[in-house]
Amino acid sequence: MEELVNLRYLNIKDSKELKLRWDLLSSKFPDLEDLRLEWSMNNIMVEDLMKLQKLERLDGWTCGIQDFNCYINALRHNYLNHCKILVQLKRGHMYLSDRILRIEKCGPGEGMPMLPSDLQQLIMESCDFGGVRSLVDVGVPSLHDLTILRLSEVANLKALVMGGVLLPSSLKKLMIFKCHELEQIFSTSQVLPNLESILIEDCKAVEEIFGEPHLDENIKVTNLPKLTLVSLNGLPRLRSICGGGLLMACDSIQRLDIGRCWMLKTLPPLLHSRLPSLEIRAERRWWESMQWEWEGEGNNSPSEHVLQPFVRLRDGVSTS
Repeated sequence: MEELVNLRYLNIKDSKELKLRWDLLSSKFPDLEDLRLEWSMNNIMVEDLMKLQKLERLDGWTCGIQDFNCYINALRHNYLNHCKILVQLKRGHMYLSDRILRIEKCGPGEGMPMLPSDLQQLIMESCDFGGVRSLVDVGVPSLHDLTILRLSEVANLKALVMGGVLLPSSLKKLMIFKCHELEQIFSTSQVLPNLESILIEDCKAVEEIFGEPHLDENIKVTNLPKLTLVSLNGLPRLRSICGGGLLMACDSIQRLDIGRCWMLKTLPPLLHSRLPSLEIRAERRWWESMQWEWEGEGNNSPSEHVLQPFVRLRDGVSTS
């Protein structure tokens, strides 16, 4: 064993019967940089891994949520270049693969997962975090590299952010499905210079995408310079995309999908700033129920005859 003191790479995948003294790992292999484990080896203590100060790649560690949180906290200033970690939950699991974290079926009482600060993609499906009412409670606003956020059936979620806290400006893709207590998606002060697509489906309580400005806010325009796709389906209480007459500047918009949003009667001002590249897909019944304002000086609202050439109508009720 003494001859391996300078070992930097250790691969024990497919070694289910192998017995090792994990508490001696750091003392025997202090220079270990790359550790690849068999998933069934769930007896590795987090304290032993934390002693591997030079570790750059960890592949195949299975643990509980408390050990995961402890390890992620220890990595705040010492990031792994590559990692694959499986966290076993009562009904589901968490899986961290490099900078992508998927959380499935995390129930109340299991503890709050700590999110790696360099996370790029976060996926939450069928989760109930107990007292969590917004993503502020799980630390999402501090993820400055986050580009993709996908939420599906997250219980008790009232808003994405609260108390003036903003989502990361790095966000590119937002996908929300079946979050039935969610009422508003963005605040008016939200800055999203990199946002490319918004997909929201089957959320029963959503009333606004961008909220109405508060009395003390001098915000008149929401700038979304890279936004190309907005897809809104199955939002029965949606009344406006931008509340309070807020202008929506999105010169890159290419496609707007509206389905089963029967209370939505107007489109936001400035949506048609680059009409040649715009395609609107919607149900004929909804389009014919729209309320159009008369064009006039100072009125930026889109008119029916201007948008009509870019509309692709479908008969019947959309199911997507």
